[in-house]
Amino acid sequence: MDLWIDNTGLQTAGRCLSRVAESDYDVRGLLQLATLIIYGDKLELNGFEENRISTRSRELRQQLIDLGLESEALSIADMTRDAYSLACQTTAQFAASELQDRFQPDEHDFIGCEPPHLPPGMTERQVLFVDLARERDDSYAVCKSLESALDDQAVGAVEYMLAVSPELRAAIAKMMRQHPKWSHTHSYQLNVFLRYYLNDTLAGQALSTYAPAVGRAELVHRRNSYVRNELIRVVDTVVNEIRTSPLGIPSVDAALIDRSKGEPTALLAEAIEMRSRSAELRSWLRRHVERFKEDTSEGRFEIQKNIRELGEQLRKDIGIQRAPTLGDAVDFQFVIGLPAVSISGTKLLEWLRYRLASRRIAALTDIVKSTAYCDHSDQSYATLVQNCMSG
Repeated sequence: MDLWIDNTGLQTAGRCLSRVAESDYDVRGLLQLATLIIYGDKLELNGFEENRISTRSRELRQQLIDLGLESEALSIADMTRDAYSLACQTTAQFAASELQDRFQPDEHDFIGCEPPHLPPGMTERQVLFVDLARERDDSYAVCKSLESALDDQAVGAVEYMLAVSPELRAAIAKMMRQHPKWSHTHSYQLNVFLRYYLNDTLAGQALSTYAPAVGRAELVHRRNSYVRNELIRVVDTVVNEIRTSPLGIPSVDAALIDRSKGEPTALLAEAIEMRSRSAELRSWLRRHVERFKEDTSEGRFEIQKNIRELGEQLRKDIGIQRAPTLGDAVDFQFVIGLPAVSISGTKLLEWLRYRLASRRIAALTDIVKSTAYCDHSDQSYATLVQNCMSG
């Protein structure tokens, strides 16, 4: 499946590669990028960004290509101001109608998830945009934001969304009245919330599925990552059936950390190597995402059924369950003292299907084999964190 990712997510991983990570949050961003490299057909991100942010994203893309990632696997979308403006307007109208139900100011802790090294003054804009909620349609502040907020590309997106939508300004003003202790923390969370849905709109324009950065994914429940999350869960289940003690982290993370010895650049190189064995799995994921785009109970039932079948295949591949063999289809008998061979078409077909399915889940089999008996501990993750912060 094609995935739209945040510049935020790419640049948190970049801090780890430069060994200047600031927290565990950045390390989780590195692991998220590695996972998306394995499971995503193509990754795409917004190119309508402030110059310093855009330049850093292009540098990181080149680093990944130098590690062996195909150039077409990660691209930066060229986007006109008009196209970006339309996405902002669409998002603003949607957010205005859904804000009261979907955003709970006191539900989440502050999440620091903006790209590093924002130019002076831009960090403040991520919280001061709410001042527009109290403005009239014809006020100087609204007119100025309509005219120039997008001069700073994506940095000014939320200001433009408020300026272009009286309904969104009214919805935010109402929410702020309902929360008399509204603070910059709440404003920042609201900024993240609105950018989340803006990126979802941009992903739709690019015919991709949005895979939000860690902070944005935690702030807003992501439904259309359901297939990928369920696949990860079933692999974890199989691993924990073998281990005497649970890993404590997703098995794909444990496999990458174990293989890379906790070195951030090597970790992404290992993810790119796993990607080379996941082409058929990615094709399977793409078909299921396209088939079950709507989040319905029937769709989830079918997804669960198909993923359970992958889990059974995985158990056979690693020996927990007996796998069919070619010998099962061949039967030797003696007829009038002479050897005769009979072949069962049903069992032969079962063996062929097993072999084809084994190719599909080769990357998953690698993950299970890497983690089922590895001596993973909290220290392994701590080593990765230390290496990401050692600069």
